[in-house]
Amino acid sequence: MTLSEPTRLRGRPPADAMHQSQTRQRILQAAGKVYAHTGFHGLTLDMVATEAGLSRPTLYKHFPDAAAITEALLQELNNRLINAMQAVVNQTENPFQRMGMALLAWRQWGEAPDIAPLLPTLFAELHNPHSPASRHRQRTLAILGELVHAQLQTTDRSPASPLAIDTLLQGVEFLGYRFMLGQDHHPDRWQETLRLMLRLALGLLGNRDDWQSAEQWAARFGLTLD
Repeated sequence: MTLSEPTRLRGRPPADAMHQSQTRQRILQAAGKVYAHTGFHGLTLDMVATEAGLSRPTLYKHFPDAAAITEALLQELNNRLINAMQAVVNQTENPFQRMGMALLAWRQWGEAPDIAPLLPTLFAELHNPHSPASRHRQRTLAILGELVHAQLQTTDRSPASPLAIDTLLQGVEFLGYRFMLGQDHHPDRWQETLRLMLRLALGLLGNRDDWQSAEQWAARFGLTLD
């Protein structure tokens, strides 16, 4: 009696998880470059495949269509922003210093080499209901709103209204994009942008004690609130 030979699998062995992840990331990086030039409506599988140097069948192993690639790209971009802000807000007790650090994290996110080229197109689609950028914006604002609310709850103060928090986030978003999309990224221009952001936060969410200590915590960012 002889032992039978082990069955041999035909074809290529499946790629390991690391290779799959690397390929997926390669596709998203290529999609980002295409999206920067075409926007949501112009992005196609062929464009992404050409930019990535991959075949269409390889793309289909990771994404069913161009819309799914765009969804994944925008979700990753917004998750990076959310994670960056969440990572810094617990590094100080003063809620307005936390906001200042979160706003600095927002700037660093927007200046990342793979994100900065996308910002003009992303900004143009933020309020377009037909673009997934609009939906991801709403999700991101909702998560950041919950983060602001949770941070304020750690202090002895009256709860901020959802309208006040939403107004703050939309104002900060406008100021941030205005800075990032401008040609001049001089430190003085950022300081003016940050000063306006913090004044907006102080006016919408601050109490009497915050106003009295405002100059002290603003000075930590090299600012005055005059």
